[in-house]
Amino acid sequence: MLHAVYHRFAAAGYRGLVRDDWRAALSEADPWLRWLDGPHETVWQRQASRTVRVPPAADHPALFVKHIAPPDRARLLRRSPVQNTLAVTRRLLAAGFEAPHVVLAADLTARGRTEHLLITEAVDGQSVESRLLQSPNIEATRRLLIDIGREVARLHRARFLHGDLLPGNLIRRPDGVFVFLDNDRTRRLPVLPFWLRRRNLSQMMFRCLSILPWAEAEAFFAGYFEAMNLPRPRRRYEQQWVLRFIRPRIARLYHDHGHTRRAILQRRDQQRRPDP
Repeated sequence: MLHAVYHRFAAAGYRGLVRDDWRAALSEADPWLRWLDGPHETVWQRQASRTVRVPPAADHPALFVKHIAPPDRARLLRRSPVQNTLAVTRRLLAAGFEAPHVVLAADLTARGRTEHLLITEAVDGQSVESRLLQSPNIEATRRLLIDIGREVARLHRARFLHGDLLPGNLIRRPDGVFVFLDNDRTRRLPVLPFWLRRRNLSQMMFRCLSILPWAEAEAFFAGYFEAMNLPRPRRRYEQQWVLRFIRPRIARLYHDHGHTRRAILQRRDQQRRPDP
């Protein structure tokens, strides 16, 4: 996709950009309803958005189709999240990172409201959160978190700030490469000061500490600070700042059990247990 060509797209009221190799296939039918009429699986749904996975077929690979329909009161002047995803994805790829390749980014505006549609190619791999929950031992968990910390440090050195840096929004492909998902709020800034980087560190550490004990979760910090080459006093300061920031949320999460290793492992075991 790094050198992919995009063309203006217009069909069924949608306006946006479509990748060259999909131009003919999406030129006539409604690009959202088309996938709902065939085999698909809903993988995410909220009041304002829905994401479906379309299985591979003879004429296309597996796809993710995300439809966003903000409420009427939503601001219409806000930049389209799908157009931002396309723009930042191309910047990520040009900088040597991986993100799902965008097929179509389009918007539909009617009667004072706007809907957004994003189609991306599915990524072959497993989410980092699934890997953490299925990790066989502490050493494997720590190695994975150290690698994640180093990759996030590389992202920050390139001045990218991820919009929602959670383990579920990061996939590791079979070849070991990390792929950043959910990039509609990801930005590349002229300067990325450390006080902004703490946002991503807090997002990742909160989720890690909700499913892992500290002895494992802190490996993310170790990998990040090592890659950033921070002196030890600065490492302690930044680590303590993030922990102070997320501690109230962690306390609310475990208000029935406290902050014990046993409670955290019990919660992780509950999430690992398959549904009946």
